[in-house]
Amino acid sequence: MSPKNSILTVLVAVASLLGQCAVATSLCATNEKTMFACDISKTRKTVSICSRSSRLIYRYGTTAKLEMSLPEAGDMSSVHLTYQLFPTGEVQGLAFVKGIYTYAVEHYFVGKPPEEFDLVTVYKNV
Repeated sequence: MSPKNSILTVLVAVASLLGQCAVATSLCATNEKTMFACDISKTRKTVSICSRSSRLIYRYGTTAKLEMSLPEAGDMSSVHLTYQLFPTGEVQGLAFVKGIYTYAVEHYFVGKPPEEFDLVTVYKNV
């Protein structure tokens, strides 16, 4: 995924430095488990990954107005697990595809000593 195709990249949840996700309000329903939730301070919106009955759901918006929920109509073929291993660390993530856009949430574990952070990215035409 080239930087040219990345239309929005927001560094979130650098727990050791910023602690942004520690106070995130989840967009998950009461019958769902919150797998990830992060408030994006620049947009004042939240990204949540919810789990219900072995199904993963990407949600974006606020508690007052949900702007996006993926996948639509239970189409799990648009949900992809990603994993990359490299000499200085690894990246684990989930990608949700809708049309020409890919909404990714990735967890990085890199460096020596290791640092952990999450990245929420929206890609176009990947």
